Amino acid sequence: MMKSPILYSILFVLINISFLNASPLDDAIKIINTKDDEISMTMNREEDTIIFSRRVPGGKASLYISRYSNGKWTTPEIIKELSAEDSDDRSPFLSKDGNFILFSSDRSESLEDETGKSRSYDIYYSEKIDGKWSEPLQIFGAINTKADEFNPYLSADEKTLIFTRGKINLPNRSKVIKVENKDDFWQDAETFYIPFNDTNRNYMYRDSVTPGAFFLSAFDSSGTGKRDIVMVRGTTKENMEIINPGKSINTTGDEISIWETKNRELIVSSNFNGISGSYDFRIIKTEPVLSEKDERELVITIKNINDFSSPPRLKALLFDTPERTAAPVKSGILYPDKSGTVRVAPDNNIKRILIIPADDNTEEFIAEYIFGSKKKISGSIVLKSRKGDEPFRVKPVFFRYNSSEIQVHYIPYLYRLVEELRQSPEKKILLRGYADGTGNRGANLRMGMKRAERIKKYLTSMGIDSKRIIVEKTGDHRRSSSKSTDQNSRRVNFKFGE
Repeated sequence: MMKSPILYSILFVLINISFLNASPLDDAIKIINTKDDEISMTMNREEDTIIFSRRVPGGKASLYISRYSNGKWTTPEIIKELSAEDSDDRSPFLSKDGNFILFSSDRSESLEDETGKSRSYDIYYSEKIDGKWSEPLQIFGAINTKADEFNPYLSADEKTLIFTRGKINLPNRSKVIKVENKDDFWQDAETFYIPFNDTNRNYMYRDSVTPGAFFLSAFDSSGTGKRDIVMVRGTTKENMEIINPGKSINTTGDEISIWETKNRELIVSSNFNGISGSYDFRIIKTEPVLSEKDERELVITIKNINDFSSPPRLKALLFDTPERTAAPVKSGILYPDKSGTVRVAPDNNIKRILIIPADDNTEEFIAEYIFGSKKKISGSIVLKSRKGDEPFRVKPVFFRYNSSEIQVHYIPYLYRLVEELRQSPEKKILLRGYADGTGNRGANLRMGMKRAERIKKYLTSMGIDSKRIIVEKTGDHRRSSSKSTDQNSRRVNFKFGE
């Protein structure tokens, strides 16, 4: 088992799926596994398409596909459009809509390695056009080098590329890298803090469906080349917690890759009990341990899930205080299952959760849940669709009497504003606050300014540069002949500037 100076916490148990009701994926794995090596896999959002890498032992790997159709999985077939002569094609990653793929290959277009005697593994991409994959091309930006780049992974918003750089399959020679996308171009690659990166032991990174958690396949500290799977919870160096999943996953074999389904089934490639000693996929079901931490759960049901052609994504904002003025400490994208159910398992420090839309094709809404003495909370929501191509428009944010606190139902709008500012870095936002006609003019001007400053503080807490937020000299309310106490006067107006 993998050793670490960081204390392992076993927070969940794993039950082999063979003891549970058979999953459609169980049938898929049965027809995928062969005496060859099945070494890594990926799925689309609907989980009805599997693309995986199969390698002849001691030889090259190719990409294969299997689909769930008419109640059964099809026999895997090689993806001819993505194949190349004498190439080793590995570690595919499929986009959620199934129309974009990343993978690693040492084909002839790849850069020479550091010795100049062979080709390195580079990351390639292909798009599905009219039902066929386009010619694979090396991904743009400062990503591919003379080292090996492999195991690519795209974040849920597809704006962060995470991959491994080093020497493929050699222990203590690789680390996980991340790159941000800006203006459709991948920026400079950077090593980011996650466990085992400082000792060059990481082999694969994959996000978990649990917000604020991810999985790693990493070489153990013995130098034998054996890899184990760990789960990591936390978003900063100070609060990251390594979780050892136990012997149900980490066997005496070599666990080289992992994929987690929406239902928290873990699909691991390992040579433990593989056919003729090969690497095969195993499915393992995770179940929470009855401990104080994992008992806490929020279960939400989208009542009209069948109104949508594809399940709408939600965004969870997690707060460590019930105070509504606080910024979230974590956030994550939620993918409803086919029944419209999503689950959030928060840490003990989380006191409040907000659920808002994650996509532009859903009308603004917000659902708020407070964790008090209850360990389990459930709720239901009804969503309304909207046209995803509608341009973003600013609108006023209104306030309660004598208050500068942002009302919770404006949070989805402010998140859309933040996203608009992130996508248009040249834009500035001008804020002007107002008060009603109650009280003297000086107090009203101060209250209007306080409301505008409160909006500015919220936007900066979400990562918007304060230099892009201009608080204009506060105006008083626009009244006619009499004092106005209408809420329409207690507001902050927004205006884009260059």
